[in-house]
Amino acid sequence: MRILFILMAISLLSFTMHPIHVSVCDVEFDSDERRLEMTMRTFTDDMEKQIREETNKPDLDILNPPAPLTSDELFEDYFKRHLKFYLKDQEVSFKYLGHEVEAASVYCYLMITDIDEVTEISAFNDVLLRTYDDQVNLIHVKVGEETHTMMFRKGQVRQSLAF
Repeated sequence: MRILFILMAISLLSFTMHPIHVSVCDVEFDSDERRLEMTMRTFTDDMEKQIREETNKPDLDILNPPAPLTSDELFEDYFKRHLKFYLKDQEVSFKYLGHEVEAASVYCYLMITDIDEVTEISAFNDVLLRTYDDQVNLIHVKVGEETHTMMFRKGQVRQSLAF
């Protein structure tokens, strides 16, 4: 019984005090709907720290911000500045759809519409890089049966893939 309690405590602590700083963005091309569907996952506390610094609001609760702010406005504004996508070297704008919170993570949903094909994709991603020197951002892109990954770190904020 004591061992079970210790294992539960360790797993709970791992959600609140994570030793790594990583974000993961899954991008999938839906050729029937002609769109890129994206899910961006970050640790909530990391996003809160970064947004607090950028807005100069040290007590801001990003999941329950004071009126007239909303969490979705905070996330959308943040990602519009720190995450950009390019198809054939032309920047394409994404639409922010909303977010969900699960355990210690926030999932933000984005979409780019009116895409005929994806033969190459580039991204600029400096999410959380100003706050954490060890931050790693991954973008997994799935087109058809192929999935490729881009990795972003300080000094490496623009990456490209070809399909």
